[in-house]
Amino acid sequence: MAVFVVISRGILREMSVRTYLPSAQFLVIIGALAVSGGVVAAAQYYVSVKNAPTTLASAQALAQDQAWAQSLAQIQAQSGVVLPQVPTEDAMQTLLTQAQSDNLTDSIGRGLLVKLTSAGVQGLGSDIPTQDSIIAAAAAQINASQRSTTPVSLSLVEASDLTLRNFGNAVMVVFSNHPKASSEATLVTLAKATDAGTNGPLSALAPIGQEYRAIANELSVLPVPKTLSPLYLQVVQNLYATADTYPNMAKVVDDPLRGLAALQQYQLLMGETGRILTNIAEALKKGGILFSKDEPGAVWETFLSAP
Repeated sequence: MAVFVVISRGILREMSVRTYLPSAQFLVIIGALAVSGGVVAAAQYYVSVKNAPTTLASAQALAQDQAWAQSLAQIQAQSGVVLPQVPTEDAMQTLLTQAQSDNLTDSIGRGLLVKLTSAGVQGLGSDIPTQDSIIAAAAAQINASQRSTTPVSLSLVEASDLTLRNFGNAVMVVFSNHPKASSEATLVTLAKATDAGTNGPLSALAPIGQEYRAIANELSVLPVPKTLSPLYLQVVQNLYATADTYPNMAKVVDDPLRGLAALQQYQLLMGETGRILTNIAEALKKGGILFSKDEPGAVWETFLSAP
């Protein structure tokens, strides 16, 4: 928990509203949207005060609409502000496209600013469905940035006491050969970098990621009993995906959103992989495969005894 507090503090130091306004043109457009939103809000308030809340017939509703338009024109004339039209869908898409960059934090921040301002102009910015929709779109963009798939082809063998025992021992030999693939080292490195607000410590992440990839490479060529292949395939794929999170985690200082999303993905993958390995350990035990203390496969027992 302390690690996440440190990470959050570091990120807050790095984030700046100014980074969401990359050019004068972008600022002018957003400013125009904000001004028009303020004028619309003023008109709505003016009309709501002038017209008492009553149940209106269709003719009265039409008259109210016309009065609203006249009031809006009067307020616009008095303010001296030229009221822009609500942006079209094409104009909005152009703004959102221009907001994209290699920096995920900047891209999503700018996109949120454009969408919320446009919704506010239309009087929709404060309603929950609109806000949920905007946030869901941002979350989808974050999730898309974390997707990675590495094709895996396993070498399958028939399940027997011999192949299961050989498999159990071989898997643990691979893991033991790569002790630097460590969650602790990963989190400590991230904490150091975000606490100091510098990229220097993050250089330690690349070798850790390479260790996870090496594990996946070596596991992918082991002979796998067919009965365990579905679970084992997921383990190997997860380890490749874990290795792929490291380049993004290494951007946590310059691109906090991308870095934290990668960290979350890393933790999810680690948790899921641990559960799958526990299932494999249970399958080996149910199949009568027991390892002596001097065998590498004895480590499987730790998965069964874990809380």
